[in-house]
Parts: sequence; C-alpha cells; structure tokens
Amino acid sequence: MEASQAIIERRMRQHAGFTLVEILIELSVSAFRAVLARIDAAALVRRRQMLRGEFHGMSDHLLRDIGVERSQIDALFH
Repeated sequence: MEASQAIIERRMRQHAGFTLVEILIELSVSAFRAVLARIDAAALVRRRQMLRGEFHGMSDHLLRDIGVERSQIDALFH
C-alpha cells in the first residue's frame, strides 16, 4: 500500500496542475498572513490612541504622581 501511495504522490507532483495548485496555495497563505499583519498593526495603532486619550484625560496631579508632564504625553506614543 505504501509503495503504491508513493507512486501516486510522485506522479501528482510531476503533473503541472499539481505544481500550480501548490503555488496558488502558497500565494493565498502569504496574502492571508499579510492581511493579518495589517490587522495587527491597525489594532496596535488603535490601542495606542486609546491609551494616549486616557493619559490626556488624567488630571495634572495624577500625571505628576506617575512622573509624566502633560507636555510629554504625545511624545510617549511616537
């Protein structure tokens, strides 16, 4: 059984259509990974914006307590 399966697999690999399918699968996986990377980057930007907004919403007294001046907030998120 294993020998016949190996022969079938070898013949499939030799077939041009099989190679094309492999290429299309690799391209699809690469495109999917690129989309996920962009989604992750956008989520990171959004989290930074939210955190920046929280800092701006803090009182000057609270900011001083954590060692941050209001003028430093924007620089913290670049």
